[in-house]
Amino acid sequence: MTKTRTSEIETERLIVRPFQAGDATAVQSLCGDPTVARMTSRIPSPLPAGHTARWIAGHDALRANAREWPFCITKDGRPIGSIGLRRGAGGALALGYWIGAPYWHRGYATEATRAIATYGLGDLAAEMIHAGAYIENDASARVLEKCGFRYTHTDEQWCEARGETVACRRYAKATR
Repeated sequence: MTKTRTSEIETERLIVRPFQAGDATAVQSLCGDPTVARMTSRIPSPLPAGHTARWIAGHDALRANAREWPFCITKDGRPIGSIGLRRGAGGALALGYWIGAPYWHRGYATEATRAIATYGLGDLAAEMIHAGAYIENDASARVLEKCGFRYTHTDEQWCEARGETVACRRYAKATR
């Protein structure tokens, strides 16, 4: 049976934990920033009012169905971003994350990605985790590479915020 961790994962500087209803306002503000949303595949821009509260409210069902494991990245008790794993076709796990713009270039994405990749390959017993970075997002590509993900190919990925497909570099990390 797949574990559905509901506890915190502590890193050197962060706590990565399940979202709480009280996170919605801060998360809405951070991911509602068009510069953040345009580097993600699933965040619309502009972000409709109440979007994150509804999204957070659905997390327990996602975990219970072993489909998705969303986590809030926190620093000093405040949300600074999101990271998670989602089960795709064939059971493979896909990793996605974003960090609020005020927290960029501090290594937080790398720290959280290492923790969640370890969780996916360990607790969730995945043999491989896939991830992507839009072609112009060199910072995200560096995060994945620093965390042991290997480039596999380039294709296209839908971007909700842009309303179009965007060239995307694909990466994978395996247990062996």
